[in-house]
Amino acid sequence: MICTAGNGRRSDDLLREERSYRNQLENALRSNNDIIQQLTNRIARAEEKSQEERNAISSLVNHTKSVEQAVLGSQQELLSRRDIQNQKYVLILTSSYNHIAY
Repeated sequence: MICTAGNGRRSDDLLREERSYRNQLENALRSNNDIIQQLTNRIARAEEKSQEERNAISSLVNHTKSVEQAVLGSQQELLSRRDIQNQKYVLILTSSYNHIAY
């Protein structure tokens, strides 16, 4: 009988130990799950910011292309005006020389 009581006590001790280990494991798992959730949230925020930055860069590239097109258009217009002014100048000079010659 004494052996049975000792076995019962050992069994109770083993159960307590098992419960303690199980509680520790559950707490560790909860902690790990919390960390995983935090990391998942951080990754999601980082991906959102990355997408926002990609959109901003794309917008800047498009704006830069528009500005380049506007500059090219202005250059073409200025070149056309210069050509027209040169033609007018040549006509005035030609006309002046013709009047002087007569």
